[in-house]
Amino acid sequence: MLTKTKTLFAGSALCAVMAVPAYSQVITSEDATLDLMLTPDSTSDIVATVPADTEFSVNVCLEAVDWCRVDLAGTAGWVQKAALDVDFDRIPVMTYDWDRSEVVAVVRTDVDPTYETVIVYADANPVQTVTFAEPVAVGTVVPQDVTLYNVPDEPYSYVTLNERVAIVDVDTREIVYVPSN
Repeated sequence: MLTKTKTLFAGSALCAVMAVPAYSQVITSEDATLDLMLTPDSTSDIVATVPADTEFSVNVCLEAVDWCRVDLAGTAGWVQKAALDVDFDRIPVMTYDWDRSEVVAVVRTDVDPTYETVIVYADANPVQTVTFAEPVAVGTVVPQDVTLYNVPDEPYSYVTLNERVAIVDVDTREIVYVPSN
């Protein structure tokens, strides 16, 4: 019986390590219930409540406003950083040069977690759209004469083409992700 338990725990730990990339979400639970807010603002609408001792993921934290984007079984929302008991060194932190009164966050549930940090940054730092003759789709190469906007500590940049944000590989200038509108 003891051997089976050890094997089960070891297997679970290995799966957990394999499922969490180095710069990704952190799975946690809290002793008390938490309200998930629509935007990073305590007066925002509540989109869900996390019951005590229920696992949820922490995806990214916003440094300037001390809020973190979390996911509870597919429902995304925002929780104040102070309410979380997690290792914040494992969670991406977005840093912006903005005035607190101008904070606007768009909660997207359609974002591939690989590009979530870039999408959050692009939403907070909109750029002028460029008219683009090619389809705005994964695999399209953005010409050299189109300005790409860098995201701190990310291998991707972004650009707005025909009113659509596109995530672009910095080295190849190839569109790697286009969020749905």
